[in-house]
Order: sequence, then C-alpha cells, then structure tokens
Amino acid sequence: LWDSVTGTSIGDKIKGHTDRVECLAFSPDGTRIVSGSEDRTLRLWDGTTGASIGIPMKGHTNSVPCVGFSPDGTRVVSGSLDSTIRLWNPSSCTQLAIINTGD
Repeated sequence: LWDSVTGTSIGDKIKGHTDRVECLAFSPDGTRIVSGSEDRTLRLWDGTTGASIGIPMKGHTNSVPCVGFSPDGTRVVSGSLDSTIRLWNPSSCTQLAIINTGD
C-alpha cells in the first residue's frame, strides 16, 4: 500500500489471500479496501494501515475479478467467473444476496 501524495510505502506488504489478487476498491470514505482474488474470496483491509479487517468473505466457486463498495460504504458487491454477483455486509463479512447471471 502506497501513499499517493508522498509515494512512500504505508506499513508492510499486505498479506492474506492465498492466490493472486485480481481487483480492489476503496470505500467511499477511503478508510477500507476490499480485494477479490483467484482464491475465490474477498478480504477487507484498513485503508490507512493495510491491516486485515474481519474474516475472508467466502461463497464464490471461481475467481473474483470484480469488487466494489456501495456509495454509502455499507455494502460490498462482487462479480465472479462462477457466473454470480454477490452482495455482502462488510461489517459482518456475511453474504446478503446472490444473483446468478448464467453462462
């Protein structure tokens, strides 16, 4: 994680996913980051320190190349190569809904 103003590293290298990170998104207020990975999970991170927040969000059965926060930061959405879009509560790291997009 890098400070965009100073160009300096913030904290240690972020570790947590067991496979390549495919995507990430900052929360609207910049305090959290969500990442999606080829390990089929989403993870939350502190946007200023890079520390892991909560537990991995599991449910996808294939790579997660697309994640984002809702405009108010209370929800996370993920898109996966398993042909689903999933809605998550980032406070509890729980899945709220699944949309099957087909093949």
